[in-house]
Amino acid sequence: MVFCGMLLQEFNPMDSPENINSNLEPCRRKILVVDDDKQIRDVFATILAGEISCEVDVAKDGIEACNLFAEQHYAVIVMDMHMPTLGGMEAFARIRAYCEAARLAMPAVIFCTAYDPPNTLQNLLSQDSNHTLVRKPVSNNDLVALVHKRLPT
Repeated sequence: MVFCGMLLQEFNPMDSPENINSNLEPCRRKILVVDDDKQIRDVFATILAGEISCEVDVAKDGIEACNLFAEQHYAVIVMDMHMPTLGGMEAFARIRAYCEAARLAMPAVIFCTAYDPPNTLQNLLSQDSNHTLVRKPVSNNDLVALVHKRLPT
């Protein structure tokens, strides 16, 4: 089973570990922006690439984000909470399972939402300060500061 195949079923770390790309090194200056709104994706990517001088990829939903993550290990993921097909929390859970199975460091995730976050996210954030939540709309300066703080040195 490859990572792409995990997207439509529950990930089991015991399934075909030889298919997991554990040779991925974290890309220190690589960021993934995930949002179903193309305008938000483009604005976030432009701001981050210009202000932090990093490479930024974009994904339109959680499935595309998981597929991109399987190809390269991002340092930071800026992820919308509410997306069609696979939302932010579900994509986070699959990326975390992938990292655990492949013994990769989990990237920092900045969850973005205009809505009240679910209790499960609140619990996650209280346990791991590497991840955070930002409310939309977010200022350019706040977005850049949140990402910059989480990039490896």
